[in-house]
Amino acid sequence: MRRSLLLFLLVFSVSWAEAQVLPPEPSRGLPGFPAASATPPVPVPVESAVRRSAEELFAEIVKLDPSSEITVIIDPLIDGITGFETAATRTMNRQLVEIAAGSFPRIKVLPLTVENLDRAKFLIIGTFNPINNAGQAAGPRDAYWLCFVAIDLAKKVVVARTVNRALPAGVDSTPAPMFARSPIWSLDQATLAYIRACQRSKPGDPVDTAYISSLRLRVANQEGQAALEGGRYDEAQARFAAAATLPGGQDSVATYSGLYLAMADRGLAGEALLAITRLIDIGLSQDRLGILFLFETGSTAFVADAALSARYPEWISALGQRVATTGRCLDVVGHASRTGSELANVKLSKARADEIVSQIRRTFPGLAGQLSSSGKGSSEVLVGLPVDDAQTAIDKRVEIRPIVCATRRG
Repeated sequence: MRRSLLLFLLVFSVSWAEAQVLPPEPSRGLPGFPAASATPPVPVPVESAVRRSAEELFAEIVKLDPSSEITVIIDPLIDGITGFETAATRTMNRQLVEIAAGSFPRIKVLPLTVENLDRAKFLIIGTFNPINNAGQAAGPRDAYWLCFVAIDLAKKVVVARTVNRALPAGVDSTPAPMFARSPIWSLDQATLAYIRACQRSKPGDPVDTAYISSLRLRVANQEGQAALEGGRYDEAQARFAAAATLPGGQDSVATYSGLYLAMADRGLAGEALLAITRLIDIGLSQDRLGILFLFETGSTAFVADAALSARYPEWISALGQRVATTGRCLDVVGHASRTGSELANVKLSKARADEIVSQIRRTFPGLAGQLSSSGKGSSEVLVGLPVDDAQTAIDKRVEIRPIVCATRRG
C-alpha cells in the first residue's frame, strides 16, 4: 500500500451479510449484483451505458403519459452497495437532465424540492456500482451495473426500469464530499428501500413505504448537504436541525452526519459530540454503525495530522459509554482493499482491529472481557476495486459486531 493515509471504518453489525447489504435474493442475484449468468451482457463505455439507459427509460415514460408536459424529479443516484453518492453518480444526474432536455422535449425535469414532490408525475431513482460481470461476489469487479427506475408518485408504483453494464474505464467512484467526510457509514432502512426499488423491482411493483415515507426527509437532507458542501455551515446546521424534526429524522444517519459536520466546521465541539453520540445510538439500535478513522500507511497508528485525528478520543469515549450499557460482547474484525498481498492484508487488518480493541480497553477497562479481534484481509470488500485510494476507503474498515456474550463463549 503506497498511500500516505489509509481510511478505516468501524462498522457495527450483527451480521455483515444481513445488516450491511441487501438481504440475499437468490432468484434475483446477489446483494448489489445482478443475477449470475453463464453468458452475461457485454459492458459498453460508461457514457454509452448511461445514454442507452436514460433513453430507454424516458421513452417508456413518454409512452405512459400523453401530456404535452411530463414533470419528473430525480432523487440523486447512489452506489448500489455503499449507499454513497459518488463522483460518477453525480455526473449521471447531470447527464439525465441533459438527455431529457435534448431528446425528450415533453419531459421537464424539476428541481428536487418538497413542492415538486407534490407537483411531479414521475420520480427517477438509480444505482450504479462495481460488480463482477458474471455475478460472482468473490470475483474481480470488472464491470459496473447501472439501473434506472421511474416511479409514479401518485400510485407509488414502479412504471419503468432499465439496466445496463458499463466498462470500468473512465468511472470515478470517489464518494461525494459529504460522504467522504462523514464520520459515519450505515445503510438505514430508507436507503435500503431505495436500493431494493431499483435493483429488485419490475414494472408494476409497489414501492416500499420505507422509501416513499422518507422522501420529504431526503429532500431536507439534500438541501442541508448542498449548503454544507457550499461552505454555508450556519445554513447547513439549520437545515439538518430542521430535518431532524421530520418523521424519521431522529433515526437518519444522513441527518446527523450532516449536523456533525456542520457543527464541527463551525468549531462547536460540544454540539458536534452530541451529534456523534446520536449517530452511535442510531447505529447500535440498527446493529450497523460506522466510525471513520485514518491510519498511517502500513501502521496501526492514527494519522499524525491533529486536524484529522484530534476528535478520535471523544468518539471512542462516546462509543464506549454506549457499548458499556448494552452488556454485549464485541467481535472486532479488520478488512483491507484488494491491493498488496493477501497475507499482508490479513496481517495488517488484524493488527488494526487489535488497535481498536486496545483503544476501547484503555478507555473502558471493564469492557476488556467482552472484546475479541480478527482480520479478514480483502475477503469481504464492498467496493472491491483493485486500487488503494478514496474510491476503496470503505473496504479498509474495521467492523465491530455486537453479539450476545453467551453465544461467543459457546
